[in-house]
Amino acid sequence: MRQAKKALLTVLVLGSLLSVFAGPLAAEPVAFPSLEALEPLVGEGPELLEALAAMERDEHLRNLQSQRQGPKAFGALAYGYSDEPVNATSEESLSYGNVSARAGVSFPLLGTWSREKIEVLLAELNLLGGRALAEATAERNLTALRKAYALLWIEGRRGEMIEAFLADEAETERLLAERVSRGFLLERDRLEFLSAFDIARRDLVESKLRRTQALQALRLATGRSWEGIPASPPYLPGPIEDGETLLDHVADLADLRYRRDFLELRRRLFETTGRIDREGTVDIGVTAGRDFPGSTGTGLYLSFSLREPFGTLGAREDEARLAASADLERERRSAVVARIRVEGELMEALVLREYALASIEAGERRLDAAWEALRVDTLRHGALAGETLEKLQQSRYGYFRVALDLLSAQSLLLQTEAELVRFAFPEGGPPPQSRLLPRSLTLSRPLLDPSWLAGSPFPDSPLSRAEGPSLAPPSPGTVPSVAASPSLPPPALSGGGPSRPEPSPAVAEGRPEPLPPRAASASPGRKEPLDTGLTAYVWDASSFLDSACRAAALERFRNEGFSRMLLSFDAAQIASFRTEGGRRSLEAFLSAARSQGLTVDLLLGDPAWILPEHRQGLVRLVRELEPFPFRGLHLDLEPDSLPGAAEKRLELAAELVRTLEIVRTQTDRPLALSVHPRELEGELGDVVGPGLERIPVEEVAVMIYSTRVEAVLERFERLRRKHPGLNLALAQSVESLLSPQESYGAYGREAFRARAAYLAERLGREGAAAIVVQAWKDYEEMRP
Repeated sequence: MRQAKKALLTVLVLGSLLSVFAGPLAAEPVAFPSLEALEPLVGEGPELLEALAAMERDEHLRNLQSQRQGPKAFGALAYGYSDEPVNATSEESLSYGNVSARAGVSFPLLGTWSREKIEVLLAELNLLGGRALAEATAERNLTALRKAYALLWIEGRRGEMIEAFLADEAETERLLAERVSRGFLLERDRLEFLSAFDIARRDLVESKLRRTQALQALRLATGRSWEGIPASPPYLPGPIEDGETLLDHVADLADLRYRRDFLELRRRLFETTGRIDREGTVDIGVTAGRDFPGSTGTGLYLSFSLREPFGTLGAREDEARLAASADLERERRSAVVARIRVEGELMEALVLREYALASIEAGERRLDAAWEALRVDTLRHGALAGETLEKLQQSRYGYFRVALDLLSAQSLLLQTEAELVRFAFPEGGPPPQSRLLPRSLTLSRPLLDPSWLAGSPFPDSPLSRAEGPSLAPPSPGTVPSVAASPSLPPPALSGGGPSRPEPSPAVAEGRPEPLPPRAASASPGRKEPLDTGLTAYVWDASSFLDSACRAAALERFRNEGFSRMLLSFDAAQIASFRTEGGRRSLEAFLSAARSQGLTVDLLLGDPAWILPEHRQGLVRLVRELEPFPFRGLHLDLEPDSLPGAAEKRLELAAELVRTLEIVRTQTDRPLALSVHPRELEGELGDVVGPGLERIPVEEVAVMIYSTRVEAVLERFERLRRKHPGLNLALAQSVESLLSPQESYGAYGREAFRARAAYLAERLGREGAAAIVVQAWKDYEEMRP
């Protein structure tokens, strides 16, 4: 993995340098490509190139330190001249010259060897820091590029709106002056009306400032100059999952990905640092010498040397080791701080997205009202004399301000979505499945259109002409009918938010995106059961237990295409089964269901039953309901619903398996379980999967709550391959409380049945176990 990253960064360096020489930063600005085409240019950004160059330098220095480590060769050559007495009492002197040479190998010992290892580790630390900085810079620049592109695109729409409002300034000023001269309008009111155009011009300059800042951000991220406004909308990688899943990806970000490596290097530095001031070497060498006049001699030698400062000889504490220990602790604390900071950024982005979605929803309602006021005042001005001109101008300005506010909310949503993409798709994580716009960015919404402000705001304006935009406002929150729109695409949504469904980006641009083949063939208004073998979680059994409405409830259940129900009861209903009347009511229902070809399994769900201290309550309930002729027993226990579950998932997974093992001994019915897909993946899957196979269980319903059909199928097939010994069913949600990214609740029963048929066909399974629907009550409340 490290070699692959190194190779990738090297390629980026070479490619970027070539691009810089081929086209310098001072090149002429070029027009915008799409966001998807623009993103690869992040590799040419000067900040990233600077970080890559620094990393390359650190790599060379690390290699140099490695080369310096270990044994060292040495050599010396000396010449000397001597003039000395022949002996101690002689007055005669002897003069001669001497040439000597020595060579050998010096081996570092003790602190000298430790210092060399420390230098290498410090070079490794610097290189790791450079690599982390380069990858973090690439992440930040890519996010900044997406934000800048989205801002430019929004500012382009804002500019169109402002210019449309300013287009009528001269004519409006003339007519207002005429009304003042006739005494119909006060001068102060005229000035107040005209100030709206001054504010609009200020808004235009502010928009220009934002565009300039965005273009500079793009230049810094890509190393190129740009001009103009992007024509293509900012389709972002997606879909973005829920906050908990994003939190799982935090450790994969560049700011945290290398923290464990940093900590390991600091630990090795601490272990290496010990009495490093006690320096030592062992030298092995040969010598040779010749006297002039005289002869030549040779020799071998082995020497050991030791040096240490006086100050450290008698020191009680090893200050160098204590400093290394402090560095290790600092690294641990730094990792915690970095984790808190990054998680805080994620939480802030999630809350900002929630705020942006709420702002968009409120803005759309205000826009509905402002548009209606504009429509009415336009018609009044065309038909009535008097002060209708002033009213119309007030309505135009009101619509204008609300439209700008809504664009600001959309801009905030795009900024937060771009930030969340960084968390959703870090390096090494799952790739995005598609590129799409946030669902609440209403591209096709006809009310947010500069054409409503174009031209003169008076009787001959487009607002009052038949050839202008339709004066009949669309109903807010209208959802296209699947029956009337067979080409409605599978939901391609990003992020959560209000439950107002929007067409996918393809539909918004007029590009039909057909349903999968089988789903597209669903006939409108069909009432006979679909051949998908649907199963439903039924958490409210009252309509089935009530003899007055039982027959109608069962008939509707069957006619909607369901063949099996997982039926649950509340405490009062369970208590009633201890009475004669309650037992008869339940038995009558079970008999009626069987007579209509429906299967009924008992559904029990309480996560507390996983825990040993509460498990006996489940056992008592299973025993109590054992006499009733349910076909099977289905448990929905969901360990993640327990307090503190995230910190002890492996422990809870083992307890879940143990709970099912105990329940297996209490009943002869087929046993089934609902699970989150996480419980069959990774380490959890290695515990839960084999445990369920041992028990065994008849069926495992995997709750992959997403409206992204292909993503659901891909994840489900991965689980099938990992657990071939388990009979897996797919649970899908129609709950109204969940977002359209997770639930089909907003799309209608006909659309959901089409998706269910397609899923069943792709899964290659027939019968009741193919698709499990959460939940029947929500399904009943869906629109047709």
